[in-house]
Amino acid sequence: MKREPTKTSKVYAGTGLAIALAVNLLAVSCGDETQNPIASEPESTPQWELLTSGETLNDIWVGSDGSASAVGNTGTIFRWNGSRWLSENSGTAPNLTGIWGSSFGEQFVVGEGGTVLRFDGQEWQAQTTPTDEDLNAVWGFSSRDVYAVGDEGTILHYGGVRWDTVATAYNDDLYSIWGSSASNVYAVGFNGTIVRYDGTSWSVLTSGTSNSLYRVRGVSSSNITVVGADGIVLKYDGTGWNSITSPTSQDLHGVWPISDTSFWAVGDAGAVVSYVGSNWTVVTASTTVRLNSICGNSTGDIYAVGETGTILAHDGSRWNHSLSGLPGDLLSVWSESSSDIYICGSSGVIYHYDGNNFIPMNSTTGYSLYGLWGPSATDLFAVGDRGTIVHFDGSGWTRQTQGNSPDLFGVWGISSNDVFSVGANGRIIRYDGIGWRSMESGVSVTLYGVSGTSSQHVVAVGDSGMILSFDGTLWSVVDTDYDQTLRAVKSFSIEKVVATGDNGAIAELESDQWTITGEGLSGALLGLWGSSASDLFAVGEQGTILRFDGTSWTRMASNTAQTLRAASGAPGGDVFVVGDKGTVLRLRR
Repeated sequence: MKREPTKTSKVYAGTGLAIALAVNLLAVSCGDETQNPIASEPESTPQWELLTSGETLNDIWVGSDGSASAVGNTGTIFRWNGSRWLSENSGTAPNLTGIWGSSFGEQFVVGEGGTVLRFDGQEWQAQTTPTDEDLNAVWGFSSRDVYAVGDEGTILHYGGVRWDTVATAYNDDLYSIWGSSASNVYAVGFNGTIVRYDGTSWSVLTSGTSNSLYRVRGVSSSNITVVGADGIVLKYDGTGWNSITSPTSQDLHGVWPISDTSFWAVGDAGAVVSYVGSNWTVVTASTTVRLNSICGNSTGDIYAVGETGTILAHDGSRWNHSLSGLPGDLLSVWSESSSDIYICGSSGVIYHYDGNNFIPMNSTTGYSLYGLWGPSATDLFAVGDRGTIVHFDGSGWTRQTQGNSPDLFGVWGISSNDVFSVGANGRIIRYDGIGWRSMESGVSVTLYGVSGTSSQHVVAVGDSGMILSFDGTLWSVVDTDYDQTLRAVKSFSIEKVVATGDNGAIAELESDQWTITGEGLSGALLGLWGSSASDLFAVGEQGTILRFDGTSWTRMASNTAQTLRAASGAPGGDVFVVGDKGTVLRLRR
């Protein structure tokens, strides 16, 4: 099935703390650079909890023991551990489109470009396949008898040693596969295609429709259900295929039979329908996103998955959000407590998290918002594209600028009447409680982060290792030989400043000497938060999270490969991290 192309996002600036550049602003010189490896924290370390992910989920598998795994775009795999969903490292980036398992410890996943992964209960491993066609679905009868189907009529079979191509005479895309036994296997696809394997050969069946068919499932060889485009539903009774009038015209992408006479189906625009006996019920599922798949087990565990990371769970009477995704990239976060979190991002999105739900807010702008800061939850500033600034007074957001100036990336202040913002072309502006006015920075490079400890000590960082210091009167360039772009900064005192940026550099300047303690990571470090200089969290590309305890930096397992852009928390409280594709992580402590 042709899926949405993977989106390549530009790197936005983080606005929280960044990585470690302790700077003496009074006298600066450069010493030797040293490379110190960053150790991983032990498994006993508190784990990051995934609160949301906006990545599209394409399929889900549910085991008889209640275990569940969901797969989606850009290599996304989620696993249900009995209490919450955890993101797993798939080790791959292609969109993953289908999953099947014989048990929790034996699962197969397929995806774009002939991708096949196998899970052995401990880790996911890529398997070699004889095709580069997109694979759309997988089904099996044991770990030594598994089928995968895909574009151009591709059918593969795994016999326990290798994947082999099954020769067929047709080339229509195949979207789904299911079988009641190794000698009774069905695949469905484009233009009403239905093919069957009888244990010896594959043959084309007459479906009676030209609608594309997206999913096939059954309870026996004589009771099979197929759903597809425009709400079409087909039933096989052992002798032929019959069309059942559907209560929806939305495309149906998933079906799960409950018994011989009942099943669930899901599809576009949050469509959820139930069929019992000969009666249909259209169900309100509290979502309008496309639902791509539904699966369950005999004990009543039923899940549906879809766009923006949506996972719905049925509790026996109604559908509830088990995991709710947030659309777009999340670029900055501010928190006062674990139940009072504000998040901003691409296209002007702003959310308030109350400890249970993410509530969308009217930001009054469609421009992306990169930076967020405030002295309290009723006094917040967000800045972004084209110089946009919006302010929250506890009841609503209002626009303070019209969005016709250079982009703004960072914001920080001393109080509601003394706020600084930095951005493109060396732009620095200051708010005095009445209006914003420009300040002379003396530079033309883009500035990404700003932080300070008082109106006489403010630091801004940006491209080409730029560090600016404000003494209450003038901005001046701090003379260093450092040339890596710095993305964020945090000041703890006039002699202790922390900053990070590209290439994963962790740089510290003490006693007039620069030391590089973290450079060499594969990606940029974009955001950082800390309650003190001995309690720091740095986040960045490829799901990187680093933690500093006052002595050393250690790498934490984020269980996501998404780019992480900002972090925030309350002293001694939970830490929140946000990033691309609606990713929100929480560390309870």
